[in-house]
Amino acid sequence: MGKGISGKQYVIIVISVLLMFLTAVIPPFPGLSQAGFQVLGILIAGLILWLFVGTGWPSFLVLMALMTVPGLGSKTVIQSSFGNDTAVFLMFCFMLAASLTKTGLARRISIWFITNKLSRRSPWWTMMMYFIAEFVLSLVLSSTSTFMIFLPIMTEILTELGYEKNKKVGVGAMMVLGTVIVGQIANSCTPISHAMSITGMTTYTSYTGGTIDFFTFCAVLTPLAIVCLVLWFIIAKYIWKPDISSFREINFDKLAASCGKMGKREKIAGVMYIIVLILWVVPGLARYVAPEWYDTLSLINQNYPPLVALFILNLVCIEGKPVLPFQEAFKSINWNTFVFIATIMCLGSCLSNADVGLRDWLAEVCTPIAASVSPTAFMIFILAFGILLTNFISNAVGLAIVFAIAMPLCTSVYAEEINPMAIAILMTAAVQYAWATPPGTPNAVVAADSGWIDTNTMFKWGMLVALIFAIAFIGLGIPLAEALCK
Repeated sequence: MGKGISGKQYVIIVISVLLMFLTAVIPPFPGLSQAGFQVLGILIAGLILWLFVGTGWPSFLVLMALMTVPGLGSKTVIQSSFGNDTAVFLMFCFMLAASLTKTGLARRISIWFITNKLSRRSPWWTMMMYFIAEFVLSLVLSSTSTFMIFLPIMTEILTELGYEKNKKVGVGAMMVLGTVIVGQIANSCTPISHAMSITGMTTYTSYTGGTIDFFTFCAVLTPLAIVCLVLWFIIAKYIWKPDISSFREINFDKLAASCGKMGKREKIAGVMYIIVLILWVVPGLARYVAPEWYDTLSLINQNYPPLVALFILNLVCIEGKPVLPFQEAFKSINWNTFVFIATIMCLGSCLSNADVGLRDWLAEVCTPIAASVSPTAFMIFILAFGILLTNFISNAVGLAIVFAIAMPLCTSVYAEEINPMAIAILMTAAVQYAWATPPGTPNAVVAADSGWIDTNTMFKWGMLVALIFAIAFIGLGIPLAEALCK
């Protein structure tokens, strides 16, 4: 049974509803249209509700309020939210990812990394392969899926070695926090089955009308994620320095045997997933290596590959049962996330709507302030702010806030000085660097409740890691994004 609504939340809901609807009749700020004033009220109210109440039904309330804005209406709102092809793409990604988890292929891959020859060389090699395994899987699966795969494996290893949760041993704390960290940085660098990455790409489109292709997104962020992964190894081994000498006693053969023999379902699921990944990446890659083929390959809509793969996985049967029944695929869709992302896309579209006029008004208001801040300083500020903010609120709310601040300025005041695509890609990743507190991400909630770590340890080490990552991310990310986003 879900938790009830507290008295404080009822007050917040009432204030938010008033913001949404009274701004339709209260005289707007000078220079701002009535429609723009109401959209601004809805944006602020939505952020408050998402922060203090949740992202489920409040998202529907935001959509309903937007339907009442003059010049928008229900048809426009529905088309720019649930009718957006990226929202459908996210749904297909959720469904396709189930082919790896339901068949057991994802767990098999993780166990292979942990039990291979390199992993058996020393305890720190074992630890390194554990995190590399999670990083690789999190490139193509949501961090929530990989966390739920690796947490039982981690618990099995630590329990077998005699560690107890209630003693909050250093190695347990380091591993469980590291499992959150590695999953988040891997999720940040590809849009494959990653809701926040897809949201960032689509929000950029809502504000600018431009698009970010798969290859460019990955080319900018994957090197940054790898650098952060290496930094995490260094922090874990040389700064945190937990005693992991007992890892020499791990029964690798027993762990490897727990997967059994690889079945046909896993093989088919793996082949189909690889084919889909290739078809997603090739169009963007062609722009750089085979420009003459780009126009032709770009006709491959991002929704086609996963949808065809889902048909095949449902039609191909092994021992009378589909490799991935559609019913199982549907169960894997996170509808709460789907609705929230659809709402964010609609809000972005409304904020950038010339008839609403909010973007131009914000640019006019912020111009005097921005005039005294250099483009580089602004980029450093917004990225550092995003990383700090997302460690205290959900990734989704953090993304909505930094985009609402940065995009109007980057398309007006800094139009000739900051590449909107570059900053959008970096902000999308920055707001996923969340692990220091439970509100930051669902995985942090599970980690804090796992028994292996307390919230004080999570905050202390989590913020230290976030600070080190922020320096590397900003220092390397800005020049890399500016070089690749042309």
